[in-house]
Parts: sequence; C-alpha cells; structure tokens
Amino acid sequence: MKIVKFYGGLGNQLFQYAMLIAIRETTGKEVLMDTSLYSTYSLHNGFELGKVFNITANRANKDQIKQFAWYTESYRLSRIIHYCLPAMKHEFKEKEYGKYYPDALAVSGDVIYDGYWQHWEYFNKFRELIIREFSLKDDLDEKNGKTLGALKSTNSCSVHVRRGDYLKSKHYKNTCSKDYYRNAIQIVKEREGDDVHFYFFSNDFQWCVDNLADLVDNEHFHRIDWNKGSDSYKDMVLMSGCKFNIIANSSFSWWGAYLNQREDSMVIAPQNWINKKITNPIPMKEWIKV
Repeated sequence: MKIVKFYGGLGNQLFQYAMLIAIRETTGKEVLMDTSLYSTYSLHNGFELGKVFNITANRANKDQIKQFAWYTESYRLSRIIHYCLPAMKHEFKEKEYGKYYPDALAVSGDVIYDGYWQHWEYFNKFRELIIREFSLKDDLDEKNGKTLGALKSTNSCSVHVRRGDYLKSKHYKNTCSKDYYRNAIQIVKEREGDDVHFYFFSNDFQWCVDNLADLVDNEHFHRIDWNKGSDSYKDMVLMSGCKFNIIANSSFSWWGAYLNQREDSMVIAPQNWINKKITNPIPMKEWIKV
C-alpha cells in the first residue's frame, strides 16, 4: 500500500496529487490520499481537489494511515512530527523544501509520502494524464466561461501578483519586486508588441495600478477580481487559458501556467523563488526566469 499525505492550499494539493499520479503510474499500484489534516486545517479552502477536479484516487482511512505513520489531525503537530522525529519504517519524508529526490518513485513496498513535492521532474512525463485528472468537474459559470473564451482567443497575458501574507513572511518578503513584474511585462511586449491584453490576478490591485499601470494602457489593463473564497480556483483556470503567463513565486500560479495547453505559450517566472537557498529550481527549465 502507498499513501500520499495532503496539506496546504490548492496549489500544494496539486503538486501532491501529481506526485501521487507519478507513483501510481511508475509502480502500477493504487495510491491512496491521506487528507486527515483537513479536519482541523483552517487556512485556505480545505481539501479542494475532489470538489473541483475529476481526480480518481481514493482516500485512506484512519486505520490504514496508522499502519505507516504517527496519526494526528492537527496540522501544527504534524509539522513538529515531520521535522523533529525520525521517519518511521514506512515513511518517506521530504526533509528539504525545493529539493528533488530522484529515488522517491523507486521506493518499494508499503510507504507513506510526506512532503510538498514541488518539482516537475517527478511527474512531467505524465502531463497528459495530469491535465485530464485536473479537468473541471463542473462547467464554469457564465461570467468566467465568457472570460475564458476571450482569454483563449486573444493575445492575453496573466499577471499574478501575490502580496498580503507574503509581505509578512521572512521566506517570501521582497521576492517578487516591482522590477520583476516591470521587466516581465516588457519581455512580453518586446515579443508581441503593444497589442497584448494583460489580466491581473492579485490580492492588492491598488499596488498593481500604482506600480505597473504606466506600462499598460487602460484598454489593455484588466482586473480579474470576482472569484473569491471557494471560487478562487477559477482564477487558476482563467490563468491557464492565457497565451502568456507571468507568475508569482506561488504554487497557485505555477499550476495556472503548467495547465496552459496553448502551443504558443510563454511563461515568465521569478528567478528568486524564496528567501533561502533551494537545491533544485521550482520553475520549469524552459520557462524564462527574471
């Protein structure tokens, strides 16, 4: 039996599920989901994958999880256990954020995987299957459906600006600066000219206006600001429909770019993903790093 532990917001869940697909396809065995932490996890919108996407994996029950790892429904306690206690016999832990563990998929026998697994090399060769399982269970509402159609049919570029909680985090503060976004917008305009429509996704639109609006005239500056709370995943879907993606150092917009199926797409990502050294770069190797 193999189990993948899930925690975090939607972007993190997508990485963990992509890892599940890679394990399942590599081993030919069923892989279960441990979603037990979401019974007490109050951040973000809970476990969203099963509500939003056509995923096929089943959930592990409490008894199955207890066979492999310390069982707790407390997210904080689970992180203490993860980093302070040695791995149990059947645990495979990602001890270093941003590190690619090439032997992870080759672990034999019973195992529970505990980590974020934010590296494309685990799962990229299964991209078509991932895209299929990450298709929407339900059609978009009329407003978002019309917007997605416009994004797919025009010279569109998503710009994800995440501030809010990032401003207070020592790991993310000052990582995606004004210069990053200005340089990224200039790269898109140099390639495509002035006829690019920029669609801004942000939790601080005033910052976008104050710092970036002089690069984009009013006709080409668009705000996507209506998807809130449990509808937030729709922003990711809209991002994936754009021709170009300027992403933040966020797993949310990473997946917006990765799920982009336009053959003429281009993705621009921050060179500095986090305020500490990481072993393996999180952006795809073909993406432009600024």
